[in-house]
Amino acid sequence: MPRVPRVLGRLVLLALTWLVAPAALAARAVLTVDTDRVAVGQTVTLRLEVADGQAAGVPEVPAPEGARIRYVGQSQSAVIVNFQATRTVTYQYALTPLEPGILDIGPVAVPLRSGTVVAPAVSLEVAPSEPSGRGRKEGARAELVSTPEGSQADLWAGQVVVYRFVFHHRDPLVDARWSPPAFEGFTPEPSTEQVKREYRIEEAGQAVAVHEILVPLVATGEGRGTIPPATVEASFTDTSGDPRRRRPLDEFFDLGFTRTTRQAVLASDAVSWRIRALPEPDPEEGASGFSGLVGHFEVRSQLGAARVRAGESVTLTVEIAGDGTLSGFRLPPSPDSGAFRAYDDAPEVTGALEQGRFRSVARLRRAIVPLEEGLLQIPPIPITWFDPQEGRYVTASIPGGTLEVLPGEVGDPDVVSFAGDGRPAQHEVEALGEDILPIHTGVRIASRRLEPSDPVSLLLVGLPGLALLVQLAGSLKGRLGARSRRHRAIRALAKRLPSDRDARLAALDQALREAAGLALELPPASVDAARLEEALPPDLGPVAADLYRRLSGFRYGGGETDPDLDGQVLRMVDRLLGRAR
Repeated sequence: MPRVPRVLGRLVLLALTWLVAPAALAARAVLTVDTDRVAVGQTVTLRLEVADGQAAGVPEVPAPEGARIRYVGQSQSAVIVNFQATRTVTYQYALTPLEPGILDIGPVAVPLRSGTVVAPAVSLEVAPSEPSGRGRKEGARAELVSTPEGSQADLWAGQVVVYRFVFHHRDPLVDARWSPPAFEGFTPEPSTEQVKREYRIEEAGQAVAVHEILVPLVATGEGRGTIPPATVEASFTDTSGDPRRRRPLDEFFDLGFTRTTRQAVLASDAVSWRIRALPEPDPEEGASGFSGLVGHFEVRSQLGAARVRAGESVTLTVEIAGDGTLSGFRLPPSPDSGAFRAYDDAPEVTGALEQGRFRSVARLRRAIVPLEEGLLQIPPIPITWFDPQEGRYVTASIPGGTLEVLPGEVGDPDVVSFAGDGRPAQHEVEALGEDILPIHTGVRIASRRLEPSDPVSLLLVGLPGLALLVQLAGSLKGRLGARSRRHRAIRALAKRLPSDRDARLAALDQALREAAGLALELPPASVDAARLEEALPPDLGPVAADLYRRLSGFRYGGGETDPDLDGQVLRMVDRLLGRAR
């Protein structure tokens, strides 16, 4: 009996959550799709989410030309945050593209019981159908995605590209281990980690599970090259059996047929690329102040206030967003001006993968300190980047703004003028002196200077230096301790090489990367053959780069390894660790 009131209380709370959603919250709608790329004939799930609004029936999502959309069901949820209830209804549709190209779905107008809300459009890249893949239980592929329209392997130096590895399967997945390739000619984009996502599609009347691994990269090489195949080692539950032995309820109760686990290694094709050097900026086109950014960007700025006193600061906030890397970017220096000073704060850079595309945002803050009263015109900030889609340099202007500067406590005695005041300047100085007299006028101060021999002087001067020395010693000790621990970890890894061929090659590759990263003071993921050859001395760089290439070839190309490969790699690891001491 005691459970009945508790159950009734929960039912009442649920009803209040559903019925007492605040009417003041504005309704909103959004369209989402599981993936941004499918093939002709594959069916994916399209979702229409309506929050804080009640639709008048099932919303209709018009099918664009070259696609078929079918309503399949709906779900609902309610969340209470700070005593405000948000109710969301999600309508699900089956979307089947019929033609290759870029498919735009929406915008969708959703009629509500009180007005209408519009869900923005979404885009989907539709690839041609792949007849060879139909009927296969599993498969893998890889590509470079660098444009809104899809794959492109013709790049510019500094351009951000997304490496996409996709594998699909029909049987249930038990376990999977992905082995990434060596991204020679590229470095990882520092503000964003790789992303994994999975979803289901329907193909030829059968459900197919799809897994994607997205890795953002920055093109740093030049010329032509190839990213070797990536592999995934997977274990599947094999549900195959003799269908004649199955009875209607056998599959439900797992009777009459055997479920076994099978292993498979799926490998993608190699991905070829071409990276071109940027052209020389043309000063006549205003590209002399190239910022180093490569991509398509948008800029905007905002002043923190329109009125400020002289000597006080106001913040100019600049936001730059686009599809190129912004790590390490700084605003151009402010022009020399006697009217104000400018100080820059450390930028905040964030990166993300949105619908399989890279996007980065940098927020930069510049403190403006006016020195004179009156109207201050903060000059615009020019910024130039290279747009890979247009193949040219683009110059934009970040707006500065206008400040009304009120009188403050800033002033240069050398330029203060009392002309036209009718009084001698020395009287002004005397009046100012009385204003700043001490409160106790009877106290006599013999000297306001700190003598070097004074213990207080020594203490005041020495304390900051001593604190700095202690901080530097602690930092140095931490760095040396971390390097020592990395030394020991790398040597331990090199001593305990696995007997399995693939695992041993992976361990050797890791040891070489770690040792080279320690010697070059770089993250191991940034180490490649070109970096080894350029950054190491001539007697060491070519040998290390050759070992790196041979290891990659054996790992991803197969074949028997050299008998002395292990020893050569271990000796190189010792030499690199010797340089890193």
